Amino acid sequence: ELAKLARARSLAHLVGEDEEGLFERLARRLLEEGASVSAAESCTAGLFAGALTAIPGSSAYLEQSFVTYANAAKRALVGVKPETLEAHGAVSAQVAAQMAAGARAVAQSTYGVGISGIAGPGGGTPEKPVGTVHFACAGPQGVWHRQLVLSARSREQVREGSVYIAAALLLWTLDGELARADVHGPFTLEQVWAPAGITLQAPPAPLPQTQPSPKNQKDLA
Repeated sequence: ELAKLARARSLAHLVGEDEEGLFERLARRLLEEGASVSAAESCTAGLFAGALTAIPGSSAYLEQSFVTYANAAKRALVGVKPETLEAHGAVSAQVAAQMAAGARAVAQSTYGVGISGIAGPGGGTPEKPVGTVHFACAGPQGVWHRQLVLSARSREQVREGSVYIAAALLLWTLDGELARADVHGPFTLEQVWAPAGITLQAPPAPLPQTQPSPKNQKDLA
């Protein structure tokens, strides 16, 4: 009875049961759908792909992924437009969306994930403070975008938290649960690759500015 009560109250946030965690569930859902995934990662520099491949059998859904840390890599590897980088900067919804769509196109995967942010401790501005991260997921139904400000966190916490947030975005896309998530989209490829990139209707709400304890790192998703 207690398990039923706990499950009912946490269902909206539940990612797995028993020994199944977030990335185990992602692996199961990708295999169930016969889907594949690729990623273009900037601030996480391959940590997302590393988390995916930590699960045995990951070669069934991940063939290649991209570390696009520099702007030149974003352009050369996944086709981010120079004018988009010039107009919006690397840490932007427009660039993250092009990263996701570009990774999907180059890898010919079912889904593409884009992650671009400012992990700190330097590099922030009043408009884009340290901890600002843009996420995008490109799939058959279009491209979705999510933005969060992971403030009052260390560089390692921003990078690790971003991995789980990107995984959650992909899982919501797979499960058709984006309606309950704080996301923008879907955007068409024409909108994503337009000279000005995607246009957001309203800014998403940032996470509360509190310092999480180490045991809550995985709860950032």
